[in-house]
Amino acid sequence: MEILIVLLIVGFWGGLSYVISTFFDDREIGQMNVFWLSLLLSPIIGILIGLSSKRVQKTKKSVLPNYKSKTHKLNKELSQIKERLKEIKEHEELGITENSDEEKEMLKARYFEVESKIKSYKKRQKVFDEYNKKNFRNRKL
Repeated sequence: MEILIVLLIVGFWGGLSYVISTFFDDREIGQMNVFWLSLLLSPIIGILIGLSSKRVQKTKKSVLPNYKSKTHKLNKELSQIKERLKEIKEHEELGITENSDEEKEMLKARYFEVESKIKSYKKRQKVFDEYNKKNFRNRKL
């Protein structure tokens, strides 16, 4: 019976410490530190230490923080290919070329391949947008 009472007290103490720590997520000390201080010392001491800590401005993070679309990546690759082709052309004009014909043909082939991929992605996006327009519902979020 005594063990049950001790376990209930420890569980209540831990639960209260956790609930208190959730209020200090936006503080410099952080949620986990407030939790451990509340658990080891006292929830009241955890509250006081949490309140004495400064607030930190949290930036909202996107679900996809560094997401770049496939067309964006392919357009970037296209611009790099164009730049490399310009460099080769300038070197040819200056007469300082080394086996540039092979590289030039390879770059041109890659350029047309990437360009065709971009067109296919744009077609898919257009179909997807049309589908969304047809099946759009007004939802309250």
